[in-house]
Amino acid sequence: MEFYERVSGARLHAAYIRPGGVAHDLPLGLCDDIHNFCLQFASRIDEVEDMLTDNRI
Repeated sequence: MEFYERVSGARLHAAYIRPGGVAHDLPLGLCDDIHNFCLQFASRIDEVEDMLTDNRI
């Protein structure tokens, strides 16, 4: 949601994607921030899986 909010300017009812394309270009640095998030998330995916798989609830 953080990345989508940065792109569209709205959190819930964004109008970024439109027929024929998108409203405007990505902000500078967004792709780098998404890449850094993916690198951090990859190291935590096993922890998330264990929490979800081994949780009785």
